[in-house]
Amino acid sequence: MSHVNQDDTLLEINQDSRLSLSKLNQESRQPEIIQDSRLSALNLNQDSSLNSCFHDFSSSAEDQYSLDSSRLSGAAHFSGVSVGGPHFSSFYSDPPPFDLDYYVALHNRVYSLGQPNLLGARLSVPSSLNLSLWRSLLTGYSDEVVCDFLEFGWPIGYDYSGFLPSSDFRNHGGALDFPSAVDSYLSTEIALGSVCGPFVSNPFSAPFAVSPLNSVPKPDTTERRFILDLSWPEGSSVNDGISNDVYLGGPVSLTYPTVDDIADRIIQLGPGCLLFKRDLKRAYRQLPVDPFDYPLLGYSWRDRLFFDVRLPMGLRCAAMSCQRVTNAICFMLSQAGCDVLSYLDDFIGISVPHTAYDHYSSSGSLLQALGLQESSHKACPPSTQVTCLGVLSDTINFTMFSRLSGVEYIKNSRNRRVRICCL
Repeated sequence: MSHVNQDDTLLEINQDSRLSLSKLNQESRQPEIIQDSRLSALNLNQDSSLNSCFHDFSSSAEDQYSLDSSRLSGAAHFSGVSVGGPHFSSFYSDPPPFDLDYYVALHNRVYSLGQPNLLGARLSVPSSLNLSLWRSLLTGYSDEVVCDFLEFGWPIGYDYSGFLPSSDFRNHGGALDFPSAVDSYLSTEIALGSVCGPFVSNPFSAPFAVSPLNSVPKPDTTERRFILDLSWPEGSSVNDGISNDVYLGGPVSLTYPTVDDIADRIIQLGPGCLLFKRDLKRAYRQLPVDPFDYPLLGYSWRDRLFFDVRLPMGLRCAAMSCQRVTNAICFMLSQAGCDVLSYLDDFIGISVPHTAYDHYSSSGSLLQALGLQESSHKACPPSTQVTCLGVLSDTINFTMFSRLSGVEYIKNSRNRRVRICCL
């Protein structure tokens, strides 16, 4: 039987189907993540076959997982075996194309090399993105490595040389008070290939961390936005092990567009120019996680375990990753003569009237060609009045208005910086 110490916050790998809910003794020594020497003995030949779904986790590491080339191409499907109990029976009515064994095998192979997938195994992760087009259109781009992150997964930037994160199986009120919404959310995310689960014990060779689920209401709708609280518990969370200033050994230098940037472009093009918007659907969930980091993105619901394989809301590096992706798309559009800004998943275009509709159409076509899903109901065709970054811009009257602020007039000067003043 392979297991972690019961003083740990992490889950036991044991023979029975019950969860080990042992809690961390906060005063105890945090264990280090050490690569198991048995990993080198895993059968990781891509010509071999994966074991049957939901393999007996108590068997030896050498016997458990292998990667199959047909699985890597997405040919195989979930076997239909359910371990989730009655609450999850509907999860597999439309089974996802990749199952638990696949993702565990992918993690094990990447983890065995001791470095991010991009730098080691370089195994392509499941994706609907047109990566050949991404690479073609970003040739020579200053942040061309984005293509590798999209193919091999975004490392979350956790410092494994430090502490192991604490786990907490207690979800927040935003999840506990809306159980049906959580069930629906997990069902959807599993079907879309963003979440792997449910399962009953740690399937990985590496320790598995559990963070609380939470949700908040979305504006102007009855739907809820779900968050994996990777900042809990404070001081020993997953996010506490991720730097704000350094990513993969290099400095994080990322800026986001502001209302001033929009005003400058309006001033440059003059009164009557047109603005348009496009928006990515589930933007973070279209970006894959590095398989090395899967065990850090776990959570618990109805006494079952799950982990994310796409960037979750609540991960410290998720916004940075998303912004780098949309910046890259803006670069592609700029090469075609389209002036578009991006703020995370929002695209804001500014153009003169005789090209605005072409630019609006081209931006939508590009998103589709890249394999990205757009939130079509949020798209805004070219207009002289468009709300961007919470501010209504009027290019006829040269004004900008915010519900929380007053009206500021955009003066016809390229040196003018618009400032929205609170009343």
